[in-house]
Amino acid sequence: MAALLLAACCPRPRGFEGINDDDRIFIARVRRVAAAHPRPEDVEAMVGYPALVNTTRTHSVEKLGTKGGISPDELAPSECVHLENDLHVVMWERPVHTRDPYVVGIQWPRSGPPTVFFGMLPTPE
Repeated sequence: MAALLLAACCPRPRGFEGINDDDRIFIARVRRVAAAHPRPEDVEAMVGYPALVNTTRTHSVEKLGTKGGISPDELAPSECVHLENDLHVVMWERPVHTRDPYVVGIQWPRSGPPTVFFGMLPTPE
């Protein structure tokens, strides 16, 4: 319900056709896993899907920040990635129909528990 209210008051992302049931289920799964405080190496198996990016094996957080960045998701502006403070980031493409890939992920800050973030990976024009 809150997502629907938020969607109604925020600008729509390019090509965004709406949050669907698969997206809600996937986000809930990622939130449950993050709440269990997993190790970054274990998180993909716990979520049940391979990640688009996992900084424990494919990118360092520093390189991730220099590759064009992750833009904030207009529908979840308070839950964004903080690459400058993170040790590891794991993210998955969300099952929504958009022109630009929308992601949900888990970030492990230098201090504190892992948290969920949302973002957008811009595609070239």
